[in-house]
Amino acid sequence: MKNLKILFLMLFLSTAVLISCESGGINSGAESDEIDTGWIAIDDTAPTGDTESATSTDIVSTAADYTTAPSGTQQPSPLPGGRTTLLPDTEENTGENFEVTWSDKIKIASPYENDEKLIYICANVWKPKNIEGKLPLIIMSSSWALNEYEYMPVAEHLAKKGYIVLSYTHRGWWGTDGEASLGGEADWVDFSNVLDWAIANLPVDTENIGVSGVSLGGGASLDQISKDPRIKTCAAISPYIDMYRSMYSQNTPRLFWGIVLCGTAALLSNADSDIFKVWTATLKHINLDWLYNFMHGKSPSDFVDQLNVKNKPVYIATQFEDHMFQPDTALDYFNALTVSHKRLDLCLGTHFSGEMTGMLGFKNNYTYNNVDKWFDYWLKGIDTGIIPDTTTSAVITMEDKNTPGKRSVYDMADLSLVNGIYSWPIKNLKSETFYCEPKGTIKNGTLSYTPGTEKGINAIYSSTLTYTVDFVLQQTQAGGMVGPILEQFNMPLIRHLSTFDRSTTIIYEGPVYTTTRKIRGTAHATLRMSLSRSNGQVLMYLYDVNENGYATFITHGFRTFYDWEFTSTGLSKVRNVIDIPLVATAYDIPAGHHLALVIDTGDFNYCRPDGLPFMLALHHGVNGQSSLTVPYEQ
Repeated sequence: MKNLKILFLMLFLSTAVLISCESGGINSGAESDEIDTGWIAIDDTAPTGDTESATSTDIVSTAADYTTAPSGTQQPSPLPGGRTTLLPDTEENTGENFEVTWSDKIKIASPYENDEKLIYICANVWKPKNIEGKLPLIIMSSSWALNEYEYMPVAEHLAKKGYIVLSYTHRGWWGTDGEASLGGEADWVDFSNVLDWAIANLPVDTENIGVSGVSLGGGASLDQISKDPRIKTCAAISPYIDMYRSMYSQNTPRLFWGIVLCGTAALLSNADSDIFKVWTATLKHINLDWLYNFMHGKSPSDFVDQLNVKNKPVYIATQFEDHMFQPDTALDYFNALTVSHKRLDLCLGTHFSGEMTGMLGFKNNYTYNNVDKWFDYWLKGIDTGIIPDTTTSAVITMEDKNTPGKRSVYDMADLSLVNGIYSWPIKNLKSETFYCEPKGTIKNGTLSYTPGTEKGINAIYSSTLTYTVDFVLQQTQAGGMVGPILEQFNMPLIRHLSTFDRSTTIIYEGPVYTTTRKIRGTAHATLRMSLSRSNGQVLMYLYDVNENGYATFITHGFRTFYDWEFTSTGLSKVRNVIDIPLVATAYDIPAGHHLALVIDTGDFNYCRPDGLPFMLALHHGVNGQSSLTVPYEQ
């Protein structure tokens, strides 16, 4: 009951934050500083004339001024002000020791359409009161569909610790002018102008500037630190890493999240038409060359080389069940980083749910506690323990999905060293391969350690009815929204294997483990299969099954097929579909339990190639078998 109350409180407060954004702010109790002559604030109805009509408060620059990286790479230093030693982690150094002021309704000018006009970016600023001298600055840009009020509790907290915090709304959303887009040069120009404005109008220590954000703001912070040498460090929360993979990996559109993104863009923003063009291309599997080229140059993965040259420390936190920006992209990005200091925290939950309590001001949130420690170390020179080695550090933490709060911590002693880069997987990661043997009339199929010789074809059928019925179970258990949130509160929803519809699913059960099996990373499947139509889709769900047949969801994988080849007799060719990845996970299977792999044909999180039913068949025999390879920590 206590956990349910916490969950409902989170949902209520989330709604309150969104409503407050629309109404124009949160009354935090801090003193408003709008009319202080030391601040720059202009009317809500700012002019939209050409550059010459800009007021004296407008600071206009171009991003090109800052895209050139410094020559060579330098070791980043956490020590501001010429200090030679770190400060101790004490309440005096890291506590909320300052009164703060808040300035709202700030609008910052930025070019629009080849500098012919200006747009105005909505922003607000928190800063400590009555402090002389320069202060570290943290800039936070808004998430998709939210605005500059999104980070109010976090910003106030950081200001009380001695930071200046500037939050702003991306162009096209809420009160900010321009068109909302999927990122790119315009967003970069906006950030550059926001930073110019902050340096010109606030007491900023220009040697200690950080960026942060959630979702769209998280990916933007990685873009910003890759391009602007003025930024010292970043903390990216639930960020997009590779936009193309997020929208269309495995040829599969993200139906649920696509509806959310396009729906909010249509309702809450002045949306660029390309947002809907991208969505249409993925849904219809058309204009794929355009889609790929359009997405290129809009993601942090496109600029990782620039970031590596600058050698700036990077912190990333994301969720295992984030089905929009899946954790595998964050692991790949971590592996591509050659910077001296990098950290990746993988948490329970779905998109941005892991950090929600921290965003709402609760003090015990793992991610935002680490954001505190990260910025205190890099921008204030405090030994918070977040960096295990001052010369080089690389850390990945994984929260165990069936034991919330329990984390596996992997540092340089554990990670692989590949071409001088500390990378996932860990050194002692092993894998085991199971071979799928056919199911019978009553019994399920089996996962065997050795290839089988039994022949058989197992077929399942998709249908609109099954798609609708399964939606409830999927949203509460497997790939949906509710189950991952409940996992955070140690309330996983459990389903008995007998409840799966045998006409639309195939179940393979593995051997019982005699000791705990620690699954870590990305499992892979190879399917030997055929389709009844040229288009189809396969979903794979991996479960932990106890002695009584009750199954707890671990992870899942998916792929959509187009233009499947057929023989001259009209029968589908049998194909070996190699290496379909399941989403990365961390899960400890207790002794006495076993794995189950469930094959299905639809999930509301992903769009089918069309609405027509089809048959999917798995082929077993000496000519080839489907298999599942699972990584585990030895």
